[in-house]
Amino acid sequence: MRRFQIFLLIIFFLGSAITFLPADSIDGRITAGEYPFEASFDLVTVYWRIEGETISMALAAATQGWVALGLEPEDVMAGADMIVGWVKDGKTTVLDCYSTGQFGPHPPDIELGGTDDLISAAGTQEGGHTVVEFSRSLISDDQYDKPFSLSRPVSIIWAVGDDDDFDAYHVQAGFGALELGSGTASAAPRKLLLIGHATFLSVSFLLMVAGMLLARYLKSKKWWLKAHRRLGLSGGTLALPGLGLGIYMVEVTSGVHLKAVHTYVGLLTVVLIILTPIIGRSILKGKAGIQARRRLHRWSGRATLIMMLTTIVLGLFRAGIL
Repeated sequence: MRRFQIFLLIIFFLGSAITFLPADSIDGRITAGEYPFEASFDLVTVYWRIEGETISMALAAATQGWVALGLEPEDVMAGADMIVGWVKDGKTTVLDCYSTGQFGPHPPDIELGGTDDLISAAGTQEGGHTVVEFSRSLISDDQYDKPFSLSRPVSIIWAVGDDDDFDAYHVQAGFGALELGSGTASAAPRKLLLIGHATFLSVSFLLMVAGMLLARYLKSKKWWLKAHRRLGLSGGTLALPGLGLGIYMVEVTSGVHLKAVHTYVGLLTVVLIILTPIIGRSILKGKAGIQARRRLHRWSGRATLIMMLTTIVLGLFRAGIL
């Protein structure tokens, strides 16, 4: 009888201990009701809850690579307090990092003489999705940490990689702001800028194709040269704001820097767009070497169209459409 009473007491105390354990734990899984606040930014959804002086957060992304969140960047990425996590072969790695330059690097705080201030961290990877959870004090004493303010919006950057190599280039990134106390969020107007960027360049491409076809098949018409020049100049003019929107989008609003093939091809295309009409106008200035200038103008125009098409295709790949 006495043993049975002792057994009941043990069960009672174990049940009481379980009752007082936190209902939500950092286990790499997001359950219903675990986080009162969430905000979506394209590929990444950020979840959070405040418990006294501690904040617990989760990052969920449609990737099998790494996911990162940066707090209070000062210049693109420079000065951002970053949390980076990934899951490889079932093992989760979550780092407390700091971005030392506009485009990195972003070494762990401990490599800079700071401290790892993550209280707990975990992650899971299932079905092409990665979840990283962590908790940290709202305010830490580490010089490489930024405070999680509850009284004002906290600016953030986020990024997603397609593999577990954190030093590899991210496939998508963005800027936004979180109001941690109220649970509201805002994102940079990336989609609107992307639509404008794509529209300007696509219309530019179509106008220049029309100009090339006109010069190829309608030279018998008296008006062909005037129409050819107008189409070419209109196409080139529209390409410039398209490029400007692209640069603004990647440098200022999306957090994605210019180190991408799409960007380099686009810049080379703009050079050709500027040079092609200049070469074309030179044909009208004297007969000496006119055939060579015509051939150069013709091939410059063809190269421009090929480069424009390549730029558009690469852009569609980067936007995730292809």
